[in-house]
Amino acid sequence: MQKCYWSRAHACLIEHDQNQENVFIVASNDPSRSEYIELIKKTVGLFKLNPIFAVDLSKNNNRQAFCDNICSYIISSRLIIIDLSGPILPKCEKCSTEYLQFSINVFWEYGYAAGLNRTIIVICDESQVKDIPFDIFDKHILSYTMASLEEDLGEIIKIKLAEDNYPDSSLKAILKDCYDSLRKICDLHYQITANFSDPKAKIDTNLTYNEVFLAVKKIERNKDLCLEYLNLYYEADNEELTVGGKFEILLEEMRILVYLNKGRFPANAFYILKKGDPQKRMVREEILQALAKINEKISQI
Repeated sequence: MQKCYWSRAHACLIEHDQNQENVFIVASNDPSRSEYIELIKKTVGLFKLNPIFAVDLSKNNNRQAFCDNICSYIISSRLIIIDLSGPILPKCEKCSTEYLQFSINVFWEYGYAAGLNRTIIVICDESQVKDIPFDIFDKHILSYTMASLEEDLGEIIKIKLAEDNYPDSSLKAILKDCYDSLRKICDLHYQITANFSDPKAKIDTNLTYNEVFLAVKKIERNKDLCLEYLNLYYEADNEELTVGGKFEILLEEMRILVYLNKGRFPANAFYILKKGDPQKRMVREEILQALAKINEKISQI
């Protein structure tokens, strides 16, 4: 038994991740958003997980409503999906104007889950991303349309579950994970530049921007270990890389420099250069040789 996270004077019987089959959905309960919620539930169900939306728990409304309907699920669920999107409401009946109404509760619960260091996926309707407040906008947010939601969300869920399922937290396993992330960055570069120079070229990689952005974040989280054991230096233009930020990775022979654009890796702002020569781009064979040296270092740990 531990102290309640919300009211320290009380006890809490809920443990982190005790319900591994649950995915808690935090979203607006406006009827106009119900179709999107159902699609999120459907996507979660494809992974044989149990989607839980707080509104569906309304029968539990009582003095303990926050504890029963919100807090306990944020603490115990395997994954939290936050949909920041809000309804479009009429502003003036006479002039037919409308306005976007974000849910205060959704933003509050997002902050609460983040403060508890839960595993979170943040999404938002593509048409509303530009209206997200500045102090949230710089976080990695998956923008979606009705047509793209199931596929894009499913991809991120798959990545998050793979991270959680990783059984070995030893130093060597962490470094191997970072190597795999570095390899994804390099493979995306090959995928983009090859397609850019020859749109008909057949590429043996099929990486997405979201997948590689998360790979960069993994290196960012473990940058001190990467520097100490792999001589891999990571730096971003902010303390935490954002979807519009810049990051740089330095290795013994290689320099990776990327200027992100809304989470995308533009071909004309994605460089893998020979270290010490800012004009010399590395070819695929040279990149693979540099990666092999990193992998060899890990094998010797």
